[in-house]
Amino acid sequence: MRVVQTFWSGGKDPLIDSFGWSSPQHHFMSWALSCLTLRQNYDEVFLYTDSVGYAIFAEQLSLPYSKIIIQYDNLDCYPTHWAYSKLLTYSLQDKPFVHVDGDVYLPKRLKPAIESAELIARTGKSELPNAMGI
Repeated sequence: MRVVQTFWSGGKDPLIDSFGWSSPQHHFMSWALSCLTLRQNYDEVFLYTDSVGYAIFAEQLSLPYSKIIIQYDNLDCYPTHWAYSKLLTYSLQDKPFVHVDGDVYLPKRLKPAIESAELIARTGKSELPNAMGI
């Protein structure tokens, strides 16, 4: 199973803007932990990003993504529509995948029943460990 992540800077400077976190450093630590736990469990972990994301995650942090695709440099979208880049990432997939946000940390692989499901979605307020089968 391929795991994909999406980071679009939306014209913001991630070294200054915290993207909702208490600081940019916490934001980067979350992405690092997410990537590292995913790579412990999956061979294919792809990041779809823009040049800003590439400079930070690949060049500065050297996160071990299997592949980093610079896709969103010319994304014509209001930054308030940040989820649009995720939808575009979904549309670019040509094999089964799971999209994981940068604030999700998987201590082990998802259960085979989850990985082979037609659709994986988290809805409502279920407890994440039970909902994800880990």
